[in-house]
Amino acid sequence: MRFLLTLFGTTVILSGCVSVGTMRSLAPDQGVEVRYALPPDSVLDALPTALADRHLRIAVREPADSATTVIIARKGTNLFTYGELVRVRVTQTAMGNETTARFVARSRSAFDYSGRVDRVAPRVVQTLDASLGAAALGPFPGMRVRGRTDADRGPFVQGTVIVGPDSALWLAPDPSAPSAAVRLAALGDVAVFRGSYSHRFEGGTVGVLVGSLVGLIIGAGQVDGSYAPMQFGLVIGGTVGLLAGMGIGAAIRTEGWSEVGTVNR
Repeated sequence: MRFLLTLFGTTVILSGCVSVGTMRSLAPDQGVEVRYALPPDSVLDALPTALADRHLRIAVREPADSATTVIIARKGTNLFTYGELVRVRVTQTAMGNETTARFVARSRSAFDYSGRVDRVAPRVVQTLDASLGAAALGPFPGMRVRGRTDADRGPFVQGTVIVGPDSALWLAPDPSAPSAAVRLAALGDVAVFRGSYSHRFEGGTVGVLVGSLVGLIIGAGQVDGSYAPMQFGLVIGGTVGLLAGMGIGAAIRTEGWSEVGTVNR
């Protein structure tokens, strides 16, 4: 019996492992897409440092086709993570001196629903952006961008970059924004969008603590000469708090932006 339980547990753990092979099999268009006004070699040279900043080590570097290089990096398990895997597809565009890159991150445990790994790709991208410099970030048509119309640091206007009738770059605000399209060159504090992530882990942590405390208090009020109501309240309250907290945390998102400054196009 002990052998069967051990075998079952090992099978569950192994079936829940995300591997380098798993990252290879992901669709090419998955992940956060970014674009740089640099050739691929410049981006590839800066990538190892950006990955190392997240304690990720390159495990695979291989060509996908004549224009694309695939890099897969990984980090082992520690107190704060089950381990992480990041795949980066670096592709030379038709322009030749421009590059697109797609970043996708996965926890090494398929049963990790904490959401902590969701922030890995945006943070690696922001670190890479900082090393390549603002001039490499564009903006390019189709990118999501924000900027201020007021020189005195007024509110941000967010939208998508388009090419106007005058061949200049314009910001087409979100449909919910009351403002009209504005030329990018007229904006200050311009920044490009680099993905977003939720706060499931933080929400779940707070939820389980609050839920356990409430359940413990309610259980303590059921005086029957045993600790069973307190234990029951602790388990039920903690579980409800965990699920509720993760749900609330999933709805709260933090956006990642990389500063460009001003645009002269």
